[in-house]
Amino acid sequence: MKYFSVVALCVSLPAIATAQEFPVQQVRDLRLPTIQRAIQCELGVFAKRIRYQSLDAKHNKAGYSVTAKVANSGGWGVDLGIFNWIKFGYHDNNTATNDLAVTFRPRNIHPDNAKACSRRADALVLADLRSCLAQVAAVSDDVDNWRCGSQINVKRDLSAGATIPIYAVSFGPSGSYGTEYSQGIRVAVPPAGIRD
Repeated sequence: MKYFSVVALCVSLPAIATAQEFPVQQVRDLRLPTIQRAIQCELGVFAKRIRYQSLDAKHNKAGYSVTAKVANSGGWGVDLGIFNWIKFGYHDNNTATNDLAVTFRPRNIHPDNAKACSRRADALVLADLRSCLAQVAAVSDDVDNWRCGSQINVKRDLSAGATIPIYAVSFGPSGSYGTEYSQGIRVAVPPAGIRD
């Protein structure tokens, strides 16, 4: 099974990040249900942080959305060289992109959501979202509206080629394939703020 490298970047509430706060992760699954569980987990961790604070009806639910963009690219080519100083080449590359935007039903901010947290080594952890929610938790008594975001970027590349020298002429076929995932996550309280 292939692993994806996930680099989490903070996109809201500026903070100085260390490699320990936002680690490079090895995760196998970046489908919507996995991301939804990760968001639910982070809301549960947030609820545990603010459990001794009373939330009014306006602030006891969070809205969240996910946008995803997947770009697949591939190509092939041929290079021809004569005496190492004359070179010709032909390369054909194609890219296909699809976009997805999902707004989920609002979820209660409750410590029971933390049950969605996975203990698996390859579980998706939204460290930047957790950091943002921790900052909100520190001042949640005085905050009326808030929104946190997370960005996941994954890129996989595979390329191969060969050069075959025949006297003064060299011939080389090549090929490449790549997939790039970009997923944005937004969490807002009150839930109507997710559409802003």
